[in-house]
Amino acid sequence: MSNWLYTQDGTAYRFELQIVRVKNDEALENLFQGRLKASAGLAEYLRDRYREAYQEELNITAVSLAVELYLHYKAQVMLLYLQKIFKKSRLISRLLRSTNVIDCGDRSCDSNRFVWDILSHFVRKEKLFST
Repeated sequence: MSNWLYTQDGTAYRFELQIVRVKNDEALENLFQGRLKASAGLAEYLRDRYREAYQEELNITAVSLAVELYLHYKAQVMLLYLQKIFKKSRLISRLLRSTNVIDCGDRSCDSNRFVWDILSHFVRKEKLFST
């Protein structure tokens, strides 16, 4: 799948085999509003849509996916703030470009998967996924 799909709230996403890509834009910011718990709902939604599209599970836990999505979003927020201070920083501009789309892949195609898996152990799952 190469075309962008959209959640009800306008968050753009697309799939490849064992990869989920999410646009890190205003729709995602509106969804998260600084709340990690909102990323849990998006993670579950994406895993469900992936299962429907490929008839197999995405090999990323919901918690790991939620943590990755949220921390990429927060990194972009921080970089936008730093860009206001260091207006001509090429490094910040480069990093911002790399946060426009959040690429989440399983261990076979994402060398950073272990980072999100480790960080997910520090999240209280019962609070993250409670209603």
